[in-house]
Amino acid sequence: MDIGCGTGNVTNALREKIPHEKFHAFDKDPDMIAFAVGNNQSPDTITYVIDDIATPWENLCQETKSCEGQVDLAFSNYVLHWITDIQQVMENLTRLLKPGGVFYLNVIGMRPICTLLPESLKYLKLGTIQSQLEEMVVALKNAGLRVNRHHIIEDKWHCRSDKEYATFLKIVPNCYLVRIEAQVWKSIDTQERERMTGEIAKAAHKVYEMDAVKVFEEGQDSYGISYNGFRVEGMKEAIIDSQSK
Repeated sequence: MDIGCGTGNVTNALREKIPHEKFHAFDKDPDMIAFAVGNNQSPDTITYVIDDIATPWENLCQETKSCEGQVDLAFSNYVLHWITDIQQVMENLTRLLKPGGVFYLNVIGMRPICTLLPESLKYLKLGTIQSQLEEMVVALKNAGLRVNRHHIIEDKWHCRSDKEYATFLKIVPNCYLVRIEAQVWKSIDTQERERMTGEIAKAAHKVYEMDAVKVFEEGQDSYGISYNGFRVEGMKEAIIDSQSK
């Protein structure tokens, strides 16, 4: 299972490397799923559907719920940083995995920006990357899953052009904006929303632009942007039949 499959490129890479009968891949973005379906290299074994892993179980689509207790491997690559209700995700994950099934999660760690925000936005709290990792480990354990390994990583995102770099800078603030509670967002007027968005964008750009290095490689300008993340691996405990001992 590929959670937050996006364009399906990673799903196809997994398909080539992992023996399988079927891959269930989903994303909440209809445009992403449409692209993935159009580029499906293995329509007999890969199913793409529109779904949101952060949705309460009863609201997931039937195709996803039909995988309950049958998933050998659940994989997610740089998606879960968009989600605020991480506990709901882990509870769904527990139901989807078969006993003995494993999970492998790659997650972007969002750099804290609170100290760069004006006083009126200090409520937008975001802990250190270490604390974000610890929060996810706790959520997994609370959902009944076993965590075998976890660690923080540092990597570099390569933007191959000024346009791609500009797109990256537009996306980064949105990762912080999703953490504003819906009730708070609805309670403020358009002008205040624009002010908040601008302040958050300014702070987010600052913490990432400081590590952006423009280099000349492969015959063209490229931006190498350092970022942090973390990986978490584990499993759903197998059920041991006492009578079989």
